[in-house]
Amino acid sequence: MMRGRCRLRTCLTLLLTALWLLAAGCAVKAETDLHGYRETDQVSRYVAIVMQGRPSAMIIELNPDIAPITAANFQKLVGEGFYDGLTFHRVIDEKLIQGGDPEGTGRGGPGYTIKGEFSVNGISNVLNHERGSLSMARSEDYDSAGSQFFICLTRLEDLDRKYAVFGSVIAGMETADTIGAVANSGSPNNRPDQRQVMARVFFVEPDDSDAPGG
Repeated sequence: MMRGRCRLRTCLTLLLTALWLLAAGCAVKAETDLHGYRETDQVSRYVAIVMQGRPSAMIIELNPDIAPITAANFQKLVGEGFYDGLTFHRVIDEKLIQGGDPEGTGRGGPGYTIKGEFSVNGISNVLNHERGSLSMARSEDYDSAGSQFFICLTRLEDLDRKYAVFGSVIAGMETADTIGAVANSGSPNNRPDQRQVMARVFFVEPDDSDAPGG
């Protein structure tokens, strides 16, 4: 009889725990503005970056037709959950925010590099570094990009044809601006004083016709 009661209590505890976790997950989703998009299990040209403690996600549209290697690499990493929990480790006020380094130092990557899709590397890429542009960070080696990317907070003409633009922020740019405004106390590597954590990065699709790009 006692065994039966213990089993019942255990089952009830597990059920209540599962319901609590489900409710917590729904609350997180409800609190984050996805700008008319919904999460999908399918590989998509649309990606959401949800920042820890920020109410508005950044919605990115990739340009695989123009930068197929770079876009496919980003999609691969998103699908693997590579970016979840990583940070924007470099913040240059009113210019750019940079993230995607598993080490958080600016020197890390996924363990491999990809071909740099930009003109000075012999590959045509007509996309410019406009406000909201998504581009790959790299070292002096043209083919050294891996997982680190940056988002332009303004027009950065000097970077055109030298770095691989492969997408743009189509909604939630105010979140990028907020990250870009975080103080860095004059750090030589522009590291923000407060960690800017990407809680989740995942594929989304338009939920209605009013969604930007939908």
